[in-house]
Amino acid sequence: MTTTIHDDRPVDLVTSLTGCIAVPPGPRMPTLDSEAAAEDEGQEATGALAQARILADKHPDSVAALARLARCELDFEHRVSAINAASAVVARQDASDSAALLVAAQVLAAVGDTGSAEQALSVVLESNSTGEGARCAALMMSADIAARHGHLDTAMTYLEEVDDNHHEARALEGAILVCQGRYHDAIRVLRTALRDIPDTPQVLGNLGFAYAAVGSVRKSTRAMRAAASLAPTDRTMVMNLAALLLSQDETAEALSVVDRLASAHPDDVRLEFAAAEIVHASGDRVGALRRLRQLKASGRMKTASPERQAELDLDILLLSGQAKTSAAVFTHAVEALKSCDYRSETIARMLASAAHSTAVLPELEAVYAELSERHSRETLLAVEAQVAFLRFEFDRSLTAAMEWTRHEPFSLDAHISATYLLSMHAGDYRTAARVGQDGIRRGLRSPVLRCNVAFALVMSSDLDEAVRVLPDASELELALATAGLIEVIRGNADQGIKMYDDCAQSTRSRGEHDLADLVESHRLLVEVMAGHAIPAERMARLAARSSSDPRFRVIHDTIEREKSRTGATAQTPS
Repeated sequence: MTTTIHDDRPVDLVTSLTGCIAVPPGPRMPTLDSEAAAEDEGQEATGALAQARILADKHPDSVAALARLARCELDFEHRVSAINAASAVVARQDASDSAALLVAAQVLAAVGDTGSAEQALSVVLESNSTGEGARCAALMMSADIAARHGHLDTAMTYLEEVDDNHHEARALEGAILVCQGRYHDAIRVLRTALRDIPDTPQVLGNLGFAYAAVGSVRKSTRAMRAAASLAPTDRTMVMNLAALLLSQDETAEALSVVDRLASAHPDDVRLEFAAAEIVHASGDRVGALRRLRQLKASGRMKTASPERQAELDLDILLLSGQAKTSAAVFTHAVEALKSCDYRSETIARMLASAAHSTAVLPELEAVYAELSERHSRETLLAVEAQVAFLRFEFDRSLTAAMEWTRHEPFSLDAHISATYLLSMHAGDYRTAARVGQDGIRRGLRSPVLRCNVAFALVMSSDLDEAVRVLPDASELELALATAGLIEVIRGNADQGIKMYDDCAQSTRSRGEHDLADLVESHRLLVEVMAGHAIPAERMARLAARSSSDPRFRVIHDTIEREKSRTGATAQTPS
């Protein structure tokens, strides 16, 4: 029996930053120093800006003077003036002054105009007069821009032209390898980079992320501690450390780390959400609720964005027990998204985890359409996977779930969805076990995930490992059903089937009728595997249920697949 987020039970999670380890820190890109952008040592900043403006007025045809002005305007956060000056440099396309073009590209990239930045960089790269140093800098900047826009293969192509001994290139390559999920390669490259640029927080942070992804917790913790100590106010570095500590049940230290970060960023209310989740994870639901209510009563929320306010209200509602079922959570999440104009990715994920019934599909589809106009597809994979599942589009749901695990390797819900669909829809039990075990090594110790992995291992004929992974029934009652499957495979069919019956009876006695029906449907699968003939009316009832409920369609298809494999037949009633 495999269980997933699709069963209809209350959602009891607070939304915050620490549900999974954050995305890898960006690469360490050096500040580009050039004669055009340099300031005289000891000169006051205001004097530098005034001088840059005088030089630009005096030498209007000088791209070096314009580049210097663009840099100085950006330093003073005069974005429009900086863009105008940098754009003027690019418009000249003067390949003879590659330093000016590089400064202009850096300024334009900093303000988000990556198209113009790439135009400037292409002039540098295509010029025969470009020196080796300038060409290397242009390649590095081009790779960085491509990586930040998700064009990882393009970024790697740029880096292939950079000398292997260039440590900054190796640091960027390591960051890209992490984003590609090539964690062992990333570890090798990042360790090489660290030999040349030790005590670099971004490189240490990425190395720690890669170590965590392959399950090397001790090495990961050491690297992340080092990164956080070197950059104690960097949100990504410190939150990665806090999330890793939380995954190891080091809640006291994780809370201390987040509280120190919050004191350095008093206006970032998301850190208070994270602290509340850590308190909740420690078992102190009342303490978590108290922290959030104190935050709401403070003046800090008055200037918070609408999405932060919506997230806080929803968190308080969930922790206070006002939403008793997943259907209630879904309704409240929809209202919360509407109140913040669908700007919260966090609430979108909660909405997906609470959408268990096809009855909510039309509303979920409408919300997904609104979300898609405001967020990238990668941030909405949880919603896409659930929309597809409720549409009975299981191939698409599986594709989205697998992308989700790659994009967020520390997401518990992603791994639960992927292992469920790999086993029950695709019948790819070995891959399901591998994906789930990868998650377990990363610290995702949920009994639901372990139950899914155990099921996949049983179906892969690895009973010893399944027994080792399977949670106790005291942790997850549905584990009793998977234990029954193990007994059936061992040849104790009657005992195993009785364990399914006991599990179904227990869930039904608590009023969880849908879940009990699912357990009984899984019993049919076990009976087929045990070689029993299935009464036709039982299969007919399952087929009827599967026409309107994707959870039952998945198990129905699995049973039919197993019948085809074993040659089993249904028994016609007399």
